[in-house]
Amino acid sequence: MQTGVCSTGKFWAHEHWNLTTPPDFVTFAKKMLSCGFYHRHDTRVEQGYRHFNTFFGDPVRAQLTAAQNKIIKEDKLAEVAAQTGTHLQNRLFEISDKYPNLVGKVRGMGTFLSFSCETAPIRDALTLKLKSEGVNQGPCGDRSARFRPTLYFEEKHADIYCDALTRVCKDMQ
Repeated sequence: MQTGVCSTGKFWAHEHWNLTTPPDFVTFAKKMLSCGFYHRHDTRVEQGYRHFNTFFGDPVRAQLTAAQNKIIKEDKLAEVAAQTGTHLQNRLFEISDKYPNLVGKVRGMGTFLSFSCETAPIRDALTLKLKSEGVNQGPCGDRSARFRPTLYFEEKHADIYCDALTRVCKDMQ
């Protein structure tokens, strides 16, 4: 659900993997402004309208999604996410080199990124201190922090984040 709509630098994350066949199913929601799925022809249901409810959609969400996707193409937001993600990841690697117990295992594609802290209490302290810097950092899993920024998140925003993260790491060191 969270790897679509350009956050990885391509519209769908699976486009990075050069698959020889299409995925069996792709689901979408949240950033798509509508929810649903698409799938390979051989996985279709035998009887029509077996998936009528939520996945049937509604005209308002379809219009919102169409307008959003037009803007994504016009503003080249997949390219923005790819470029910004590379910049953010490089900055995070630099921070990780200085503060490996606080920021480690930097990973991801585009702005769909995360890093791990040495322990959950360190991650929790780091995210709490980031709030005092005006940053709402999302925790993920046992000891990781993740990014899911808007598609208009640019290098200048990544720099603001990384500067705040560096101040927090320096304070925690």
